[in-house]
Amino acid sequence: MTALVLFILPGIAILVLCRGRLEIGLLASIGLGQWLAGADLTREIHPRLFGVCLAGTIALVVGYALAGRQKRNPHPGTERVRSKLASRSALGWLSVATVALVVIHFARGGVPLFSKGIETARFQIASSGLLGLPSRAYLFGLPILILAYASLKYRTSREARIIWLLAATFVVSRLLGGLKSGLLEVTFVALLAHIIHSGRAPRLLSGPVARRAAIGLVAVVFAGYLGTQYASVQAGSIHGAADYLVGRMTVGTVSAGAYAVEDRGLNDAGPYLLKDFLYYTNRYAADAPRRTGLFTPPLYDESRLISTGLVGLPPATSGYVSPVAPGLAASLFLDWGWGGVCVGMAIAGFLLRRLQWRAVGVLGLSAGIWGTAALVGVYVISNGGLAYYTINFGAVAVLYVLGARVLRGARLGADPMQATLFAFQDTVVEGPSQYSVSAPVKARRDDD
Repeated sequence: MTALVLFILPGIAILVLCRGRLEIGLLASIGLGQWLAGADLTREIHPRLFGVCLAGTIALVVGYALAGRQKRNPHPGTERVRSKLASRSALGWLSVATVALVVIHFARGGVPLFSKGIETARFQIASSGLLGLPSRAYLFGLPILILAYASLKYRTSREARIIWLLAATFVVSRLLGGLKSGLLEVTFVALLAHIIHSGRAPRLLSGPVARRAAIGLVAVVFAGYLGTQYASVQAGSIHGAADYLVGRMTVGTVSAGAYAVEDRGLNDAGPYLLKDFLYYTNRYAADAPRRTGLFTPPLYDESRLISTGLVGLPPATSGYVSPVAPGLAASLFLDWGWGGVCVGMAIAGFLLRRLQWRAVGVLGLSAGIWGTAALVGVYVISNGGLAYYTINFGAVAVLYVLGARVLRGARLGADPMQATLFAFQDTVVEGPSQYSVSAPVKARRDDD
């Protein structure tokens, strides 16, 4: 219980200081709170990691606050909405294609939740093949389209059915995927969808937040159940699963961060953040850059080196090693020291808020892409993996933009209004708030 209180304490403090900004409070608990809880459970202080977590959290909040001081609209009462990426009909066709790709992903790659080796099967996301299109639609395509539809204040009955189909596919896919964080992602996307739809951040003590928090509680229970299914955990009871989850969220992350910042043999081959881009670029290009002599990629990414190093195994081992997440602050310290932590985390906080504002200020596919970029930003700050998320999400965003441009004149059904373009021109929307994207039907012409 003490560890749990210590875990959430920094988050509560940041929530008060930042006037209820949920994402910053969450990230504070993920960083500084994890260190406090981990120190309580293991009695290991890791003073350098504490400094990294503290400096990183402060820099993150400062960067986030600096982004909030910039005015988005020099003309109060109006909002210039730029959304040039998709028509409503294109969103419909992209939704149908994405749901089909998700079905193909599980049909070809299997369902990890029903696998005997769920612990390893959950990470074999690319096993569905087809150039990675099904797996990337599963990972990023569904959140993009859900947030895209959330930006539309007025939806037709057909669009309402499509968004229900997307939401159902999203929830079911996160259950079948067997990842502990699957339903937590549903919670985050639901919160982002509310923010994008309403045009403002919700109050901490409000109905929308409470309903989404309920999803989060279900997510914790589901993660506990998955813990009982992992062969390496062998948690045969609810108590054992709870101990595993607490240890994974605190001690596991703290151990990975400490390994990264306490100079245990990794600092001689950096910068790892940049080398990870070479590693994943070569991997997704089927080893072509290495074979052609374009560049020499590293053999392993940073996460693999830390994961195997923690258990005393070489990176080339064929045995299963559970991947760990050192976090962005620890990765920055590993490569560039204290200056990297302070500057990098401040930039991360600044960009996170700007991405959120951008998602609120546009419509359609634009809102979906910017909103999912903000979601990815939360993942990078909490887990690390900058290169992995940047390359994969960037590729999906480009594919969806190209797909929208190809499909922008296609009709979904017989309704001619479904082919109306609403996003290829700048539109001035009258509204009472500088941050609102809502407007009367007459002012939004093509949006109703």
